[in-house]
Amino acid sequence: MKTKNKAGKPKEASLHSTERLFVLNIPLAVILLLLVLTKELNPYIALFSFLAASALTVVLILPFLYELEKFVSHLRRFTSGKNLEEEEQSGDVFFPSAPEKKQKIILSRRTHAEVSKISDALSQLKENWRTRMGLLEAQTLSDAAIIENLPDPLLMIDVNKRVVGENKAARSLFHSSLINEEISSFIKDKNFLIALSKVLEGEQSKELIEFSLPTEKETVYFFRARIERLPAVTKFNACLVVALHDITLYRQIEQSQTDFFANASHELKTPLSVLSGLIETLQGPAKDDRQTQEKFLNMMSEQTQRMTQLVQDLLSLTKLHSPSPQPQNDVILIQDLLLSIQQSFRHIAEKNNMKINVKFIHDIPRLKGNLNDLYRVFQNLVDNAVKYGEKGSEITIEAYLTNGFPQEWDIPQTASTLQVAAVCVHNTGNPIPASQISRLTERFYRLETTRGTAVGTGLGLGIVKQIVMQHGGLLDIKSSKEDGTSFTVYLPTDF
Repeated sequence: MKTKNKAGKPKEASLHSTERLFVLNIPLAVILLLLVLTKELNPYIALFSFLAASALTVVLILPFLYELEKFVSHLRRFTSGKNLEEEEQSGDVFFPSAPEKKQKIILSRRTHAEVSKISDALSQLKENWRTRMGLLEAQTLSDAAIIENLPDPLLMIDVNKRVVGENKAARSLFHSSLINEEISSFIKDKNFLIALSKVLEGEQSKELIEFSLPTEKETVYFFRARIERLPAVTKFNACLVVALHDITLYRQIEQSQTDFFANASHELKTPLSVLSGLIETLQGPAKDDRQTQEKFLNMMSEQTQRMTQLVQDLLSLTKLHSPSPQPQNDVILIQDLLLSIQQSFRHIAEKNNMKINVKFIHDIPRLKGNLNDLYRVFQNLVDNAVKYGEKGSEITIEAYLTNGFPQEWDIPQTASTLQVAAVCVHNTGNPIPASQISRLTERFYRLETTRGTAVGTGLGLGIVKQIVMQHGGLLDIKSSKEDGTSFTVYLPTDF
C-alpha cells in the first residue's frame, strides 16, 4: 500500500517527479564535470553551482510536474470509462494506487478547471466517436444487405483464386455455396480465366469479358463478367470482385432476330423469283400466247397474294409486340364467334370431304377482349386443321369451362383465373412429334414432315400465341397417333 508524505502527496507521485527532476539535471552535471576535469572550474564552485541549479529547478518545476502527475492520474481514470462526476463536483479525484485501495488527490482550482475542460472535450470526442461508429456499423450492415440481395451474382476472390465471398444470386446460379472453391472448378472458360489472371497479377485494374456457361441440363447461359481489383484487401482476404450479368436473353433475342430476317428474306425470295421468271417468259416466248399468258397471270396473282399475306403477318406481329397493346374492350360471345368460323370454312372443308362440328359443353359467359384478334386466333387454328388434317375426317371445335389453367402449366391461381373458358380445335391425321411441339409457335418454323409442301407464311401460330397471351390466356398443344392433334385456347372469363 502506498502512503502519503507530510504534504499529503502520494509517494508514488513524488517518486515520479523526483525522477524527472534528476533527469533534467543530468545535462548540467555532465557539463560541470567536464569543466572540472579540464580544470576550467573549481570543484567546489561546480558543486555549489549544481546544488543551486537543482534547488532552483525544484522550486520552479516541481509544482508543475506534480500538477502534471495529478492530471495524468485523472486522465487515466477518465479513459478507463469510470464515472468521475461525484469526484469532479467535490473537486477531488481518486486514482488506484493498489488493486485493493484508492488514494485521494486534492486538485488545485486551476488544475481542476483545466482537467474539467479537457474531460468535457474528451467526453464530446468519445460521444462523437460512438455515434460515428454506430453509423459506420449500420452502413456496413446496409451495404452487406444490398450486396446479398443484388440480382446479379457476385463473387469475392482471394490471391489463390478461391471464392471467399458470395451473394444469394451466386448461390442460386450454381445451386450451392462456393466458399473456398477455386473459381476454375466451376467457370472453365479459357478467356475468362486469362482475364482473371491479368487483374490478379496487376496487369489490368479491371476487365470486361463475355463467356458461356454450360449447365447440367444441356442448356447454355451467357454472361458478361466484370472483374475488378479492390483498392484494399478485405478482412476475408478478398482482393478482387467478379460481377456476373446474365445476357442469355439478349443473345437469344439477337439469334431470333437473325433467324427472323433470314427466314423473312427466304420467304420473300421464292415468290419474287417466280414472278421474275414469269415476267421474263411473258415478255419473251409467251408474248403472243394468250393461253400461256392467262395461266401465268393466275400464277403471278397467287404469288402476289402470298407476299401480301406475308407482309400483313409481319405487320401484325410488329403491332402485337409494340409497347401499346391493342384495345380489348369488345364484348365477345364465343358461341357466335365459333359458329361464324364454322360457316366460313364449311365449303373449304367439304372440298376435302371433311366436316366441322361445333360443341358447347357449357354455357360460356361473355368475354372481354379484341374481337378481330380472337376471330383471327380461331380462324387460324381451324384453317390449319383443314389443311393438315386427314382427308375425309371430322374436325371438332369444343367449348367448355374449367377451373383455372391446366395444372401442368404451374400457373398460380388468381381471382381472374378461377373460371377459364377453353376452346379446343381437334383433328386427326399425322401426329406432331413431341420434340417439335414446343417450336410450333416460332416464327417461320416448319414441321419436318411438311417442309416443301406446307402453305402459308409460317407466322400464323406465332401470331395466335401472342394474341392469346395479350388476352391473359395460354395456348396448349397436344398430339398423338391415338388421340389426334388438339390446339386448346384458355381464356380467363374475367380480365
